[in-house]
Amino acid sequence: MLAIGGGGKTTDQSPYRTLLTASYPNNDLSGWIVSSKDHEYPHPHELITYVIGIKIKGMSRKHLLDSMYVSMVASEMTSHPEAEIGVPSDDFVLVNGGSG
Repeated sequence: MLAIGGGGKTTDQSPYRTLLTASYPNNDLSGWIVSSKDHEYPHPHELITYVIGIKIKGMSRKHLLDSMYVSMVASEMTSHPEAEIGVPSDDFVLVNGGSG
């Protein structure tokens, strides 16, 4: 199975806010990495992470991995960062995106 999507959220119920700061696959696409931080006021919180995997009957993990294209882009360090990336050609189908 390969990780093709994922995300996270905090279980925060207090009046203070938390921010999701990263959400992306790990290096070998076997899991998903999520991080968060408190905002304005220090406050511990729990973080729940989930991963969406793909497995195709008759395809080995290596064959599936060799058939995928993974691209990443980082945003500028600004108050309201944005970043955009797409697939390299019409030979590929976009199956997921990430945020952080």
